[in-house]
Amino acid sequence: MVLLNLYKSRESHNCSINYRYGQSCFYRGFHVFILFLVFFIFLFCDPALAGIKHISMHDVSSVEIKMLSVKLNLVEGDKSNSRLLVTLSNKQKEEVIIKHKIINHFMLEALVDPRLDLEGAKINVYESKSGHWDKIYSTGFSQSSHNQTISVNTTHSDIVDNQAIKTSRMGVVASEVGRSGSVCYLRFDESETLWSIAKQYKNDWGTSIYGAVLAIYKNNLTKFKNQNINRLVRGANLTCPSDKLIRTINETGLAREKFNRLSKQ
Repeated sequence: MVLLNLYKSRESHNCSINYRYGQSCFYRGFHVFILFLVFFIFLFCDPALAGIKHISMHDVSSVEIKMLSVKLNLVEGDKSNSRLLVTLSNKQKEEVIIKHKIINHFMLEALVDPRLDLEGAKINVYESKSGHWDKIYSTGFSQSSHNQTISVNTTHSDIVDNQAIKTSRMGVVASEVGRSGSVCYLRFDESETLWSIAKQYKNDWGTSIYGAVLAIYKNNLTKFKNQNINRLVRGANLTCPSDKLIRTINETGLAREKFNRLSKQ
């Protein structure tokens, strides 16, 4: 602001001197205003500022007899609507950690099966951007990792095909292969309806809004009063429908007709 005031003062002085030569300061001042306006629009509307700002290892601990809890410090942008994916990789393969959740806006927890080969293993976090997955964080799986910090603005790498790993903004779609011991929960606000939840997931699941509604409903029948599709229990924890269920709904079709029929019951 000081520089701007000095600039305006200098321009005002120059204009007063040159006014007798017929030069006008109006257009010059208008151009300066436009330049500053464009600068502030770019500064506050840059979509990159709305994503994950920082991520680092918090700790690794035993929370269940057969599971290890990996907590990651997380800082999201003010209007972040990020879709995240957590994986565990070792020398042989990389696989999605189905059981993970964002505890709050500052921490993400992933549960890891200690029976897996953890020697030289890494925890990886991906963020969905423009139709593909960017690796924004990776750290060795050990207690000594808790102080490691990486700025995600400089660690984008290892793009993963969006069709290879199915996910959503608030949860990962459960896979039927080797995932029987893992549980995936949908994340949503308590005030949301079944329709609004399905709307957030339909594109990631590759189905229509009606298909997404049916998938959530059929996978969580006990979370609806008297199994009424219009009476979702408030505060209920909804589990992610499997790929198989979603494919079945898509293949059989008539999702809208089935939804309308259930709504009238």
